[in-house]
Amino acid sequence: MSLLRKDKHVRHKVHLGEMRHVVLKKIQYNQSLPLNVRVGAQMKLNSANSSSPTKVRNRCVLSSRPRGVLRFVKVSRIQFRHFSLFGFFPGVHKLSW
Repeated sequence: MSLLRKDKHVRHKVHLGEMRHVVLKKIQYNQSLPLNVRVGAQMKLNSANSSSPTKVRNRCVLSSRPRGVLRFVKVSRIQFRHFSLFGFFPGVHKLSW
């Protein structure tokens, strides 16, 4: 599986698991529910799952590089330099003093 496809898959799983996590947290802290229901929700929250947001890694959309990724354009610093030198990003140019 390519790194970009894997990253997209992990982001999708996190997105799907986010609502489940919110609902289980609400059940866990709702004092009007019976104790066994709240404990069941807590056990589901404690179970290890792969939909943790910490598993999401920012990657360059062009080269799949995991380090040095600029968030606002989602490309690595190397690709950003390359594209800015050729004028693909308006207003960005090489600094000289």
